[in-house]
Amino acid sequence: PVTVLDTDKIEILPELISKYDLLSIPVINEQHQLEGMVLVEDIVEDLLDNRKSKI
Repeated sequence: PVTVLDTDKIEILPELISKYDLLSIPVINEQHQLEGMVLVEDIVEDLLDNRKSKI
């Protein structure tokens, strides 16, 4: 499965979601333990917030 590390930058998430047609991505630590999930909604919200702050 597609996962990201808890130390990865948020900027990689939109590309992964698009490339693999995902609705969520598990976030794991260096010991491969689940730390949480990032949802598509989280990414969209972050992108919209960033656009608003640039206006």
